[in-house]
Amino acid sequence: MSVLDNNFKKEGTAFVLHNEEGDKIAEIHYKDTNEDYVIADHTLVDKSLRGHGIAEQLLDKLVTDVSY
Repeated sequence: MSVLDNNFKKEGTAFVLHNEEGDKIAEIHYKDTNEDYVIADHTLVDKSLRGHGIAEQLLDKLVTDVSY
């Protein structure tokens, strides 16, 4: 688990990461299907963080926290 994982915050139907200035620098958005699954329909990772596995960490956070 990355140190960044502890900084992901749930905002509505998304998990986001903000920098010190409060700017959104990473996000995964999902749709709840009211079934036994959700659909991850959008990810965003700032250019400065690309290649560091942030999108994978966001997906792991989604799977862990939105389990039925």
